[in-house]
Amino acid sequence: MLKDEQIVALTDVGAGVSQAQLAAESGMSQAAKRKEFQRLREKVLSVIGSKGFQVSGGFAALVAGVATVLYVGSGREPVTVGHGRPADDERKQIAAEQRHVAADWCKERNWDECEKALDRAARIDEEGDRAAEVSALREAIAAGRRGMGAGDGGGTGGGKPAPREGK
Repeated sequence: MLKDEQIVALTDVGAGVSQAQLAAESGMSQAAKRKEFQRLREKVLSVIGSKGFQVSGGFAALVAGVATVLYVGSGREPVTVGHGRPADDERKQIAAEQRHVAADWCKERNWDECEKALDRAARIDEEGDRAAEVSALREAIAAGRRGMGAGDGGGTGGGKPAPREGK
């Protein structure tokens, strides 16, 4: 029901990545990104309502976080959300997922997307960014870019990361 990039965007917002950072990474204006999040929020809520799902506390907090970002991003007075920032274990799990996405992008030789995913993970969990696996991915990005022609930023022209085994 949700595309991979939509899930990643909601996860980033839930983990505390600012809307301005996400807009900059995607090359969109903050207003366009805010509208995109509003449409995504409405889609999620309509799917939940139409399917009769019960909303878990974590997902409710994520949706509330998105709503808060939208509300704060609109220039109005900020709203306090009771759940707050995800616990350290949750943040580390989210960052680990971003690093897995980065590894998939690197396998596809899409250096730009690989680096963006690693940078998102680093903002969420700085400590995990020091791991040997992350260093190896960053070295692969640098080596891959050195092997490319002038002006090639590393993109492969789109596509999705390689699917995980078993999914």
